[in-house]
Amino acid sequence: ETQKKKTGDLLSCALEFGPILAGEERWQAEMQRIGLHLGLAYQIRDDLEDAKQESDKEKPTSLI
Repeated sequence: ETQKKKTGDLLSCALEFGPILAGEERWQAEMQRIGLHLGLAYQIRDDLEDAKQESDKEKPTSLI
C-alpha cells in the first residue's frame, strides 16, 4: 500500500505543477486525480509482471 501511494503521489505532484505554473489552478485537482490513477495503474502492471516472473520460475524446464 505504501509503495502504491508513493508512485501515485509522485505522478500527482508532477502533473499538478503544470496548471499551477500556467496559472490554471482550476485544473490542479483534476491533474492530481489523474496522477493518482496513473500511479495506481503503473503499480498494478508492475505487480502483475512480478507475479508472472515468479510463475515462470516455478514452471519445470524441458529436458529436450
